[in-house]
Amino acid sequence: MATKAKTPVFFIATQTKKEPIVVNFYTKKGEPVSFGAVKKVKTKEGVHFYADTPKSKKR
Repeated sequence: MATKAKTPVFFIATQTKKEPIVVNFYTKKGEPVSFGAVKKVKTKEGVHFYADTPKSKKR
């Protein structure tokens, strides 16, 4: 049984004066990740965001 690899994802939230906040997700290497691919996982330390790696999608 193969385990799925998860990539930690970080977000940048930007807001201009009267515009709504825009949230973009990125990997540690700076590659953009789509909003729909991000999974939110609650842990003891807080909330972590993960996305499946391209390698795990090929399996």
